[in-house]
Amino acid sequence: MTWLDAVGGTSVVVGALFCLIGAWGILVFPDVYCRAHATSVTDTLGAGLVLVGLALCAAHWTVVLKLVAIFAFLLITGPASEHALMRAAYHGGVRAKVEDAWVSPSLDEPLVEDPIAGFLQDDDTDPDEPSSTAETSDREAGE
Repeated sequence: MTWLDAVGGTSVVVGALFCLIGAWGILVFPDVYCRAHATSVTDTLGAGLVLVGLALCAAHWTVVLKLVAIFAFLLITGPASEHALMRAAYHGGVRAKVEDAWVSPSLDEPLVEDPIAGFLQDDDTDPDEPSSTAETSDREAGE
């Protein structure tokens, strides 16, 4: 057993522990946003460490090349898919749990307008009606 095998085995074990911590986060955290953060961070890091450990223990360079390609794919798709899921949850009306100390109570306010999609959520105001005098003067100046 070489020192490369020892470092590779340690990396695999530490990566597996990070993945287990992410699984524990799914069970412990209160809402979908906290759970997704726990899993996305730990799975990217955990899978990365497992793949690095396997690459260190690999006997042939083609195996290392395949593991590097898998790692690059995980680095690109993992955070992008988590972002898409959380954006869909936000637009679907899923709220963060506000009883917990680390979530600001101001997040419990009803949404007036989604700045990205441009439509109203959780509010019955008219989108054509200006909400302040500054918007009215801006609209009149632009016309």
